[in-house]
Amino acid sequence: MSEETHHPNVKIYYYVFATLLTLTVVTVLASFINVGIALGVAIALFIAVIKSSLVASFFMHLISEKKLIYYTLMMAGAFLLGMFVLFIFSYYNLPQGAEYIKEPAQQTQQHHEPAQKHTGEPHVP
Repeated sequence: MSEETHHPNVKIYYYVFATLLTLTVVTVLASFINVGIALGVAIALFIAVIKSSLVASFFMHLISEKKLIYYTLMMAGAFLLGMFVLFIFSYYNLPQGAEYIKEPAQQTQQHHEPAQKHTGEPHVP
């Protein structure tokens, strides 16, 4: 009897590794593009999703798994999306009169008169 052994195609792992390195370089280069915070985060998340999909599919061998794994993964993704939606709703749903704490550079600076120098003598008006 001959036993069949499964030899993984190592060439695929090298291609995936090269793609991950390339996407890492693209992520670093994308950080130097001045597109704003929101678009910059969206670009970084898009690249991260592609990289994590490659890792999960090939290195964790999820590409050949049964359908139950995909349903579980979709449920986790739906839960994550739901948490993002809750965070966004909570950001725009403050109680009346409440404000977010502003950064020090954005706060209006109040100008006070300089304090009188204390000379040790009592102040007489």
